[in-house]
Amino acid sequence: MEEKDVINALRHARHDWLNIIQLIKANVALKRYDRIEDIIEKATQQAFCESRLSSLYVTKVEYYLLTYHWNQHPVQLELEVVGEPFSLKHEEDRLFRLCQAVLEKLNDTCTEDAEHNVLISFLFNEKSCHITFDFHGVMKMNEDEWKTLAPFNLQVEEFHEHECLLSASFWKK
Repeated sequence: MEEKDVINALRHARHDWLNIIQLIKANVALKRYDRIEDIIEKATQQAFCESRLSSLYVTKVEYYLLTYHWNQHPVQLELEVVGEPFSLKHEEDRLFRLCQAVLEKLNDTCTEDAEHNVLISFLFNEKSCHITFDFHGVMKMNEDEWKTLAPFNLQVEEFHEHECLLSASFWKK
């Protein structure tokens, strides 16, 4: 990583933490103490998940997902890591292309007049990692359009106008 990349990463991290501090200060001023607890809990949970993501040893995926919000996207991203993570280094390229393809398709096909969120969950068990993409928002596409991502063994678990649940599995080496 070059010096300018490190500087850029630090600038974005500083900006993110300043946003959280500003939210806390605003809620203190408004005496909304219950909201402060929620903000701190969410920031703590996010930091914990980001830390656990590094346990997968998939640098390209980690970089892509952790820097996703540095650019403007219609779809907001949340991450979750459940279970005891293990290395997915042997699947890094496929996992990276899958995450990139799903997020690009969601961003390209969502409407402009609604909020859009996707929760990417890494669900670990003893032998595999099941990854889900749980989208809430409004898409301008149909279920069949997800078939273009068949090479990733992506399954459409649920599909409705305002919700889409996709999944794929990766095996422990």
